[in-house]
Amino acid sequence: MNKLTKRLNILFTLIFLFLLSSPAFSVEVAPRISDREIIEQLSTLKEGQEALRNEIKMGLGTLRNEMKMGQEALRNEMKMGQEALRNEMKMGQEALRNEMNARFEGMNARFEGIDERFNDLMLILQLFVGIAAIILGFVLRMQWQMNKRQAHMETSLETQKDEMAFIKGLVEKLLPPRGAL
Repeated sequence: MNKLTKRLNILFTLIFLFLLSSPAFSVEVAPRISDREIIEQLSTLKEGQEALRNEIKMGLGTLRNEMKMGQEALRNEMKMGQEALRNEMKMGQEALRNEMNARFEGMNARFEGIDERFNDLMLILQLFVGIAAIILGFVLRMQWQMNKRQAHMETSLETQKDEMAFIKGLVEKLLPPRGAL
């Protein structure tokens, strides 16, 4: 079997080399064409080229028109998108403005509540100061009256003391001395 495969390999190699080295198989015999046929073929080719040029020109024209229409549609779409975006932004700004106004109104209400509490505290403080002033006035008046009474009492006691000293002096003058009786 070994010999057989070697022989087959050699045979296939020789056939392959023979086929590669024969250029005669690739040559084709050209048919004879007359000048008239060549001219007719050239004219049909020119007509075909003209038809292709016309088709290309028409295709380019329609393509330009389609591109212009597409660009115009795109512009319109972009304008509509921009308008929609502007409207959304305006609505968002308006909503934000309303929200901020609501917050400011809430803060104003809180400040008004604080002002009311502060006014209540001021009223209580004024009442306290007023009552304290009245009590202080009463205490000072009582003190003044007591000082006045005390001064009056002291003067009356001084007067009584002087009178008692005078009476004692009279009694001592009128009474005989103690050892004399």
